[in-house]
Amino acid sequence: MKSFTALALSASQSFEVKKLKRPLTLVATADEESTMNGAKLIADNGRKLGCDCQLLGHGVPGMDTAEASEIVKHLTAMTSKRSDSVAFGTEAPYFNSMQTDTIVIGPGSINQAHQPNEFLPIDQIDPTIQLLEGLIQKFCID
Repeated sequence: MKSFTALALSASQSFEVKKLKRPLTLVATADEESTMNGAKLIADNGRKLGCDCQLLGHGVPGMDTAEASEIVKHLTAMTSKRSDSVAFGTEAPYFNSMQTDTIVIGPGSINQAHQPNEFLPIDQIDPTIQLLEGLIQKFCID
């Protein structure tokens, strides 16, 4: 959903940069609904850094972040929901292919995503910001 970047930026404002022990990186490629050229550029640069990356549709398997990974276990505890597979396209396999534990999470319903009338219910904004603040705290500060 297009609102995710705004919510992530809002959540990040709660933290002082000097307190970050690990970098907080927000990636927005702006073309995840079409060409995925932004993700291709990230993967190509990852190769230059020694990461082994492949393009979606060209031999990259579906995204598979292990349930035992720290981020999946933490999100399961935070949300009381198990991780699951979904049948829609995402740039996440590009990040997985660079040995990065990757999750796809955010507000809204996939039924409204990528539609002309895409929307996010207002009552999902604050819980999403709180969830993202908890992730930043856990993975960038603690």
